[in-house]
Amino acid sequence: MSNNFEVYLVGGAVRDRLLGRTVTEKDWVVVGAEPNDLIQLGYTQVGKDFPVFLHPKTKEEYALARIERKMGQGYTGFVCDSSKTVTLEEDLYRRDLTINAMAQDANGVITDPYQGQQDIEKKQLRHVSHAFTEDPLRVLRVARFAARYHYLAFSVAGETIQLMQTISQTNELSTLPPERVWRETVKALSERSPYVYFDVLHRCDAMATCFPALSSFSVTEELQLAMKEVVANQDQDAHLAHCTLISLALMNDGDETPTAWLSNLKAPNAVINLVTTALKIKPYLTLSRLDGESILALFNSTDVWRKETVFLEALNILSYAKTLCGLSKVNKHIECITAMLKVAKTVTAQSVISDKVQGAQIKQAMTDKRQELICDALKLW
Repeated sequence: MSNNFEVYLVGGAVRDRLLGRTVTEKDWVVVGAEPNDLIQLGYTQVGKDFPVFLHPKTKEEYALARIERKMGQGYTGFVCDSSKTVTLEEDLYRRDLTINAMAQDANGVITDPYQGQQDIEKKQLRHVSHAFTEDPLRVLRVARFAARYHYLAFSVAGETIQLMQTISQTNELSTLPPERVWRETVKALSERSPYVYFDVLHRCDAMATCFPALSSFSVTEELQLAMKEVVANQDQDAHLAHCTLISLALMNDGDETPTAWLSNLKAPNAVINLVTTALKIKPYLTLSRLDGESILALFNSTDVWRKETVFLEALNILSYAKTLCGLSKVNKHIECITAMLKVAKTVTAQSVISDKVQGAQIKQAMTDKRQELICDALKLW
C-alpha cells in the first residue's frame, strides 16, 4: 500500500483464527492515513458516519482508525474522530469485547493491548472498558456472542454482566429501534446455542425493555432440546424455526397472542405468516386420529391452495416440536397430512365444471370432491 500508513486485520477475523474457526469475512483498520490517501489508490468510500473504504479488488472493508465520543442517546449518539493521529490502541479501545479488540499486521504479529488472548484462554466475554455502557446495542451483541461461543464453554464475565445491568437500568435500551433489535435477534437465533441469548438478556434485566411480550418467558428444557435438534439438522433458516418454537412455547403457556413479540419487533410479514400457519396446524397434530373433515378444514384455514410452500415449511418446523408440544404422533400425522394434500390438489376447477356445476357452485363442488378423495385415501392409510 504505502509506507505512510499501516494496515491491520482486526476484529472477528483475528478472533476466529485464534479460536480455530473459519474466517468468513475480513475487516481492516488503516492507521495514519487520510481519506484521500485511499481514494488515490482506487478505494471507494462507502461509510456515511465515518470513513470506510472498499478495496478495489477484494471489496473488503478498510476503515480509518477512529475514536468515538458519546454525544447523545442511543447506539447512534456518537461523534467520530478519524484523523491520522488516531493510534491503533485508541481504535481498539472503542470496541466492545476484548476478544474483538485485537489486530494483526502483515507479518502475523498480533497487537492485543486489552488481553483478548488471555480472555480466550479463560473462555470469557469481557468488556474492554467502562465506555462499554455508552452503546446499548452492546447488550444484545454480547448476548449474541454468548449464544455463538457457548459450545466452546465461553461465558460472560461477571463484571460485564454488571455493566449490561447498568445499561438496562437507564432508558438507553429503549432507544434501540425494534428493527435493530430484530436484526440482532435473527443473528442470535442463527447461532449454535440460541437459547443462551435469552438467558443472558434475562440475567442483565434487558428482556422487559427489548422483548416486553417475552418479559416472563424463559427457555424450558423442552424448548432447548427442540432448538438443539434444529441446529443439529443444520436448518438453513434456523431463525425461522426458532421463532416458531418460541411462539409454540408461548401458546403452551396459555399466551393468547403468541406472535405479539414478533409484531413488536416489526418482524417481516413472511416470518409472522409462517409462525401463524404453524400455530394453526399444531392443534391438528394433537388429535388421536385425523379424518377427512378436519384435514380439509386445516387446508382451508391455512389457505394451503395459495400458500403451499409456507404450509409445508411450517409442517417441517413442527416436526421439531414433538417433546415441546407433547405431539406423540407428530411424524405420522405430518406424513398423513402431506399425503392428503397431494390427493386434494388433484381437484381443479376444470375437473368439476359440468352442465350442472357452473359459477358460484364450482367452489362448493371442489370442496366436496376434495373431501371425498381425502376420505377415500384415508381408508387406505
